[in-house]
Amino acid sequence: MGEFLISGFNIILPELAGALDIPAGSRTWPASVFSLVTSGFLLPMARLGDMWGPYYVFNGGLIWLLIWTLVAGFSKNYIMLIVCRALQGLGPAAFLPTGIMMLGSTYRPGPRKNLIFSLYGAAAPLGFFFGIFIAGIAGQFLTWKWYFYLGSIVLFITVLIALFSLPRDRKDLVLDAKMDWWGVATIIPGLILVVFAFTDGGHAPNGWSTPYIYVTFIAGMLFLAAAVYVEGWVAEQPLLPPVIFKPKYMKLLLITLCMSYGVFGVYLFYSSFYIELVMHASTLLTTAWFAPMAVGGMIIATVGGFTLHLLSGRILLLISGTGNLVSCLMFAIHPENGTYWAYIFPAMICATIGIDITYNVSNIFITTSLPRDAQGPAGAVIHSLVFLGISFFLGIADLVVAENEHKGLAGSYKTAFWLGVGLSGAALVGYAFIKIGSAKSELTYEEKMRQAEADAALSENSQEARGHTSVLRDSPQPMSDQIQTATAESRSTEKAEATTQRHENPRDDSDALSITEAALGNNLPDGYFKSLPFIGTLAGLSLGVISSYVIFVMATNVLTFTNADIGPSANISWVSIARTLGQSTMYLIQGRLSDLFGRRWFFIGGNLVALLGVIICAVSQNVDTLIVGSAIYGMGECVQVSFGVAIGELIPNKDRPLVMSFVFLTSAPFSAFGPTIARRMISVGLGWRWCYYLGIIVIGAAAILLFFFYHPPTFHMLHERKSKRKQMQELDYVGIFLWTAGLTLFLMGLSWGGGSAAVISTLVVGALTLVVFGFWEAYANLKYPIMPMHFFKNRGYIGLVAMATIASCFYYSAILLWPQQVQAMFTTDVTYAGWLSCTVSAATSLGQGVAGIFIRYGGNSQYWLIFASVTMVAFVVGLAALTPETKNMGIAFTIIGPFWVGYIELAALSLAPLFLKPEDIGLASGMLASIRSAGGSVAVAVYTTILTNRLTTTLNAHVGSAAVQAGYPSDKVPALVAAVKGNSWTKLPLSDVVKKAIQGAIPTAYGQAFKTVYLASLAFGGLAIIGSLLTKDARSLLDDTVARRMHGKGIGGDIEMKPAPKTVDNNDD
Repeated sequence: MGEFLISGFNIILPELAGALDIPAGSRTWPASVFSLVTSGFLLPMARLGDMWGPYYVFNGGLIWLLIWTLVAGFSKNYIMLIVCRALQGLGPAAFLPTGIMMLGSTYRPGPRKNLIFSLYGAAAPLGFFFGIFIAGIAGQFLTWKWYFYLGSIVLFITVLIALFSLPRDRKDLVLDAKMDWWGVATIIPGLILVVFAFTDGGHAPNGWSTPYIYVTFIAGMLFLAAAVYVEGWVAEQPLLPPVIFKPKYMKLLLITLCMSYGVFGVYLFYSSFYIELVMHASTLLTTAWFAPMAVGGMIIATVGGFTLHLLSGRILLLISGTGNLVSCLMFAIHPENGTYWAYIFPAMICATIGIDITYNVSNIFITTSLPRDAQGPAGAVIHSLVFLGISFFLGIADLVVAENEHKGLAGSYKTAFWLGVGLSGAALVGYAFIKIGSAKSELTYEEKMRQAEADAALSENSQEARGHTSVLRDSPQPMSDQIQTATAESRSTEKAEATTQRHENPRDDSDALSITEAALGNNLPDGYFKSLPFIGTLAGLSLGVISSYVIFVMATNVLTFTNADIGPSANISWVSIARTLGQSTMYLIQGRLSDLFGRRWFFIGGNLVALLGVIICAVSQNVDTLIVGSAIYGMGECVQVSFGVAIGELIPNKDRPLVMSFVFLTSAPFSAFGPTIARRMISVGLGWRWCYYLGIIVIGAAAILLFFFYHPPTFHMLHERKSKRKQMQELDYVGIFLWTAGLTLFLMGLSWGGGSAAVISTLVVGALTLVVFGFWEAYANLKYPIMPMHFFKNRGYIGLVAMATIASCFYYSAILLWPQQVQAMFTTDVTYAGWLSCTVSAATSLGQGVAGIFIRYGGNSQYWLIFASVTMVAFVVGLAALTPETKNMGIAFTIIGPFWVGYIELAALSLAPLFLKPEDIGLASGMLASIRSAGGSVAVAVYTTILTNRLTTTLNAHVGSAAVQAGYPSDKVPALVAAVKGNSWTKLPLSDVVKKAIQGAIPTAYGQAFKTVYLASLAFGGLAIIGSLLTKDARSLLDDTVARRMHGKGIGGDIEMKPAPKTVDNNDD
């Protein structure tokens, strides 16, 4: 019945849309909302099956579906229909996973179970054909209402059969099962938002360039990322238990199944359109042409039930993959005058081979490989793959078809089938590596586990018996003496082995055992913190932070003037994007490497790289060169703003928040008043280049101070028994490459925006590379992974990372948009605009400056973080309410919201590393900064894309119409809009009347565009609040411990490094 309500609805939709006056642009929603709700609620419903028993949830889902299917037949308008279709989706979400649960636990592995699952799998094409047939009959001879009425009759009969035939002994009930509410709060919105984006992306007004598509997709991915963390490390009883992914080949099988189901979705959707629109078949004829799928499904179910135990699962999967490939290939090569029997009929047969065998084999393998209490989640995963695979790859197919519309209807549809051929080929390759035996009669999962435990115990007892018998037989000692001697020798051996292992492998996931006393901060000399080297180091680090604000705050605030001088260029936004891109890729790498090799030259070299980038920016003659300089500066800036790593390990833990607040306060004049200073430079004729000239001066001073005074522990202080060559050999080079390549490609694709094939390809390749990176870091046997997965298990750490990431998203929304908003909506006076633009940066700086006091003396840090996240979200999103008349409200909101952004940032930077080992402070801070900066890059790309697309609409609607009414030629409106966006419209030859009309319309147009962007930031707000709830109180970590100390003359105690002890491989040093 689930398939019935999907396939048939598409057939009656044209008639239904006409009867209910559904607009053309809204007709996809009634069809897609059903699958949307089903996919989102599968996992929670499976858990309810564990808690209440599958019988009650299964029948409750059927009854619920019956009620809302009947009500849908009485729909009077579009809204009522949408509500009914959405509520219908809860029914399949309840009975699909619980159905798998009952079948999987009722039938033992063997031919009978094979037959049952084959018949179950055949229900899908049968329901699909039945839905098309009933819809065709209703549409041709009755009305659309009868499609729902007839479906209700069938559902009523189904309910009666289920109530009296299904087992209700509740043997599948998991007695201690609890609902994972954190999982519900992250998985449901995540799945719904992602599926919605892919479902609606191809039909939105501007495709994937439409703002709400970007927003929902990014928000959905963030919720799913939060769900991964919650399910993996927070939930007591996760909706997705880890046991599901433990069987061998399971992960690869799930990936290939997702592709196979995607192929089937592409085939069903475009084959029906191809038959009706290209081959011009009638509705009933189309129904008849799909009949082989239903008949073939029944045949395969019958035959498969008796053969699944004879053929291996790998062979069957390869056969099904071939069927998928051939079904799409037949349509891809279909000639203009091709016949049904030569092309369409074989495609239908192959399609049912592909979907039915895949579905049956995967169901049997998954349910047989998992324990009874995992049958419900397994059923939910199986059906989630169906919906997600179809939604994801059908969205990709829509983009491919749209890009090839110039080839005509038949040609564009064929590109979708070629996509299916490619996906089928990829799935075939995956199937070749999956080793699944035949589905023979064998033990259940629980019986296998009990037998394995019994065999292990028997083997251990046998070995012990043989060993003791041999010793006692050959020894002249009395038995009691032999036992005592053997026990003593065993303990002595264990102690010796432990000592040997400690010396041979001193790290044991930690380098602490290899660090010399000279590097530790245990016995600091008097006057250590007042010594010239310590003060000089603090000054150098502070100047590095000051330079980052000089470049970021000041240069960013005058980008419009920069663009007018050396542009105009549509790529001006890439100045900020390139800088954050350089930061994001390098934070993690430099954090890990500086932990291992010592920080001195990383901080000096980072400042020199930043200096090179700023010099390039200062002499740029075009925007492209400015972008290159910004990217180089970003790679060096990541070291400058990582000052917390350098200073944090040199001071007591309890003082970290206060000292870091002090460093931020030193940059307050530039972070707070940088916009005013920058615009003042413009007004007095110095120009935008002086922002970079000032940066050159500050960075140069920072590098000099660090060179002379910053002497942290050297490599040999950190690794007493290891050479640099050995350390180099142990680095995670593959992880570094995958992280850098994947993040760069993904962020570049996201920043380009649009729905072109090049953009989508870059995004997909980047995302897949990051997925591979995650698997590599998790499962490769790495001594020094670039991103240790166990960090994600630390709730205190990862909660702060999540908060810092979302706070950066809110910060970028304000710092990038507010200056433009001021200039476009409130004033054209450069000096006054500079003062107004200061509110965001000044408030953020103030929050950073006083947060140390709050954290050190304010009590429970978690309570403060929860309050900070809620306040930040409320006031930053509240900027969406601004109009040209509400300037004062904007000033207040841009002070209150960003203040708490600064508080969250300081709390994360100072507290997050304390939850991990001292020797990982660089990696912990680098990982935090990388994720936070990557989130900022995503935010910048999303906000920029939304603003650009939205401005095109609002400027045309307001400025364009106002100019035309004032007498401006309508054919020149696109050029006028482009000039307004580039802030160069005043250079156009315009009459005074037209100028006045444009000036009056610009604030309203920009106000509407900015409103959309601020509302989009609300998508990130929920994750910030969730992150604050996951944090822990850090007061117990704020102690007197000093992790590391500096060395050298003048530090308050002359501790010089002695020559490194010789090792077998340190002669390279």
